[in-house]
Amino acid sequence: MKILWIEGEDAEALRGFARSQPHPYRLYETEGGFVLELAAVEPRTVEEARARFGGRVRELELAEEGCRDDA
Repeated sequence: MKILWIEGEDAEALRGFARSQPHPYRLYETEGGFVLELAAVEPRTVEEARARFGGRVRELELAEEGCRDDA
């Protein structure tokens, strides 16, 4: 599953982009701004994000997901 992270200082711009996409998202607050995480993205979404946010976009491939066995 491809994950997209977008860093920015404008939460509303990130939120607006996320809501325009058909993918689940999370918006994290950091010391210097915000990080938007979009899950299960398509190539079109990556292209749109790069056009709008430039070099603040990172593509990640989910390698593993899990939880503790005793939880």
